[in-house]
Amino acid sequence: MTSSSVGSESDRESFTKTLSADPNDLLEILLRLTRGDRIPAASSGGSLGPLATAIRADSPFASHQTHVSLAILAMYRLTTDYAKKAGESSEVVNEKISDIIKSLPVGMISRSLDGLFREWAAR
Repeated sequence: MTSSSVGSESDRESFTKTLSADPNDLLEILLRLTRGDRIPAASSGGSLGPLATAIRADSPFASHQTHVSLAILAMYRLTTDYAKKAGESSEVVNEKISDIIKSLPVGMISRSLDGLFREWAAR
């Protein structure tokens, strides 16, 4: 992220620290790629049903989620819930998800981080 031309270097470093502090926020890299520049679910006026509880209310990206990104997040929550029931720690699950996200092409990750930074900076 520090090689991006979006924002100042100190702002990007602050954003990167914020993003890497919580596994849920790291998952935002994938969610940002999924939602792109689509209209957020909260703006669509439709019912979110069980998707409404998929994201933490204090997430800086809560208002940007689409129905699809919320569905992915709900599946992540389901995965962590079942892992706990199976006796697996959430750290192991988050490490595997982190590995998946890190395996994405660098250009995709950079594009996602730039978009996330713009959303983070605008709040």
